[in-house]
Parts: sequence; structure tokens; C-alpha cells
Amino acid sequence: MLPEERKQIAALNDKLMRTIDIRLVTSSDSRSQTLKAFSGELVENAPKIRMVFENEDGADALPGLHITSSIVYHAVPHGTELLPFLDMLVDISEQSEENPQTGPDRKLQIPVSLKLYVSSMCTFCPAVVRKLLPLALQNTSIRLTVIDGVLFPELADTDHIRSVPTLILDDQFRWTGTVDLNELLNTIQRRDPAQLSAGTLASMISDGNAYQLAEMMLKEGCIFPAFIDLLAHEAFSTRLGAMAAAEEIAERRMSLAVHMAAPLTERFEQQSDAVKGDILYIIGVSGDDRSIDFLGKILTGEYSKDVKEAAADALEEIRSR
Repeated sequence: MLPEERKQIAALNDKLMRTIDIRLVTSSDSRSQTLKAFSGELVENAPKIRMVFENEDGADALPGLHITSSIVYHAVPHGTELLPFLDMLVDISEQSEENPQTGPDRKLQIPVSLKLYVSSMCTFCPAVVRKLLPLALQNTSIRLTVIDGVLFPELADTDHIRSVPTLILDDQFRWTGTVDLNELLNTIQRRDPAQLSAGTLASMISDGNAYQLAEMMLKEGCIFPAFIDLLAHEAFSTRLGAMAAAEEIAERRMSLAVHMAAPLTERFEQQSDAVKGDILYIIGVSGDDRSIDFLGKILTGEYSKDVKEAAADALEEIRSR
């Protein structure tokens, strides 16, 4: 860290109205050490900032700075990105701890996933960051992830990032360069809920809103295509939340729930036994006579004992209705 950056952080400490907790999520990923080094400099020069350390296992666990429940940095905010980051911390410190998101009344009915790719050398990125950070602070439904495309090139490659700043909304819409805030908000408000990405729906579940997700599908009268991906997700916590939403739909409107069974059978073979068991459970909850042949083939096929037992339970559930 440059001496000038240390001075900027020290000046921040005097502006903070209260102590700010930042959750540093680390993993076996080597970039965890880069984020730890930045965090150490941050708290050393601004004692009003406290780091809460959390380690996540798994090959896909990415190190990051979780500033609030809706703002995550997969980036080290230095260079041109440092001042917007520090100003955000001042804004957070001025908000109530009991009700941290106190901005204008722009409550969004559909959750929003924003990914902003930046670089510490980019001269245009700070202006876009300054536009978006207040949105995520003021709206509980907006989740903003700031990503350094140089530090996390695999994410940039997956999202086909060619230049920064690039903003991606729900893995569907993107802006490169200047972002018109009104255009962004209008796009957010016009989205079709059925076209929400699996990432956006998974965020709802991780935030404890599985039943809100079920309510959205009941209201729209359709099973969102990305929801099926969650029912076959490799992470058990995501699957569990999706299963709770599926059960809610089945209990309230079986005619809608039945549309989950067929796409789940298409995803069945490539899954682990644990995921197969959960898929079979949902087929039992939501399936009808059209699922019986599929379940029968599992009972007579070369599957593990646990999978066959799950298929037998699902078959019994369908026949009992």
C-alpha cells in the first residue's frame, strides 16, 4: 500500500461516526492472502474498522470483503478504487445500526443482482462505483458485487469481460463504460421475473427468502426456469431452500408444481447420489402419473440403495394422492 493511501485511510477514521464491521471471507484460494494484507493495513490505519474473519471450504469458495449483506468486493480497493470504498464506509457509519438501509423509498419487488467489473488502474471506474454503491445501501433488494477482473480473471472470462467498467444485471443486461442510472433503474423495474438468473434466485434463498420466491412463482403462474437449477444445485443449503419453496408451491397449487418434475428428470443422471435423492423427493412431492415410468426405471436400474429407496418413496407419494 502506498503512503498516500495510508493517509487516506487514516483520514477516514476521523470521519467514521461509529465502528464498522467488515466480514472477510477467506478460503484456500491464494488470493485470500492479498485480501488479508489489505485488511490488515485497513484496520491498522483506521481502528474504527473491525474485521470479522470467516473461512469457507470448497473449490468454488471465493475470498471477498463482505461490507454489508448486499455489497461484496471480490477486489482489493486500492488505486483509483480506494476513495469510493472509503466514502462508502463513511456513509455506512452515518446510518443506524438497527436500520442500516435508510435511503429513498425505492423498494423493489424483485431482487436485483449487479456485478460490476473494475480495475484499480481504470480512470472511469470510480464514477460508476460511486453511482452504484448508494443504490445497494439504500435498497435491500439490490445485491452489488464489485469484481477486479485482473485479480479474478476466471470470473471475467466467464462473463466475457473485454473492458472496464462493465456492469451486468442478472446475467442478462450489460453496460460498458458510463452507466445511466435512470436507464438502469428502468431496466430493473421492467424485468420479467421468470427470466431471473439462478444466481439472483440463489441470493434470495441465502437471504432467507425461499417463501417469497415461492410466492413470486405462484403470482406469475409459472415455475421459473432457473429455479430448476437450484433444485439440482450442488450446495445443499441452496437445494434445501429451493426444496422448501417447491413444497410451498405443491401445497398451495399442485397444478403449478407438477411442471417441476419433467425438467428435473432431464437433470437427474449427471447428479451425485445426494442430489439425485433430493430430486426424487421433489418429484414425489410434485409429480403425477407421468413420473411413474421414470421412477420405475430407477427401481430396476443400476443405482445405489439410497437412490432406489428415494425413488420408492417418491412413487409411494405420487400413488397416495
